[in-house]
Amino acid sequence: MNEEPILFGSAHTLVGIVTAPPEGGQPAGLPAVLLLNAGRTHHAGPNRLYVKIARSLAAQGFLAFRFDFSGVGDSRARNEVMPLQTSMLQEVREAMDQLYASRGIRQFVLMGICSGASVAWRAACHDPRVVGALIVNGYAHLHDEHRDMNSAFSGSMLLRHFLRVGFSSSFRAQTWRKLLTGKVDYRSLIHTLASLPILAFSGRRSGNAAVIERLAADSRALEARGVRVFHLYSEGDEGLDHYRLAACRLIARTGGVMWSRMEVLTGANHTFMTLWSQQKLVGMICEWVKTFR
Repeated sequence: MNEEPILFGSAHTLVGIVTAPPEGGQPAGLPAVLLLNAGRTHHAGPNRLYVKIARSLAAQGFLAFRFDFSGVGDSRARNEVMPLQTSMLQEVREAMDQLYASRGIRQFVLMGICSGASVAWRAACHDPRVVGALIVNGYAHLHDEHRDMNSAFSGSMLLRHFLRVGFSSSFRAQTWRKLLTGKVDYRSLIHTLASLPILAFSGRRSGNAAVIERLAADSRALEARGVRVFHLYSEGDEGLDHYRLAACRLIARTGGVMWSRMEVLTGANHTFMTLWSQQKLVGMICEWVKTFR
């Protein structure tokens, strides 16, 4: 593969690494894959995952571009005042503009972990050049930004998460071992568990209905454009419970309207700490991206 650092954006303050296939070739018509920051982690990704993903994709013939949003990693902070969500969507557009201007690439697949996954979803909803979105452990796009409107949904999600991790996941023995040997904060745990039924059944559902309506509208729009969406979750991640609860309510409200492909990587945690889970994740991503050939 060939790797090249570049400066881009309206002020040339954003830093990214282009990882191109051998000989620098990108077969005509293939989309490029953009890897979006996981929170404040720079463009190498958690545990250097983005480096591994980009190089594996290049070996499959896909150009990959991992870059830093403004104020993250190697990219300078923006001079003008702009809401964070707005600036990130603008910078995703600037990354696509750069690859079109320099390499003639017209279509893109967006991929991110955690907060980067939710940016990938929102950018896919807003930009017609996006043909695929890979959502890894993402959840912010599945609920409302206003916490007071979303308390019942969050309470239901946390209740499901605790029950799943403690009784039906591959982490259950480890979880109970920590609980019984004093390796948890009992005061915090008791306080959280005591508040869950109140939140889950408080009846403040107006925010939930608005969230599901928005998800349904976004999903219909993506389907109409032919955008492929893949939600991929670690078994130990709370985002999985966000997804299952949102999907259940979405299907109930829309009478079975489409939803995305979803898979769970059993035994993996939020940042894929173990080498085997990293290898499995990279393999799953490469297999899915191959469908764009």
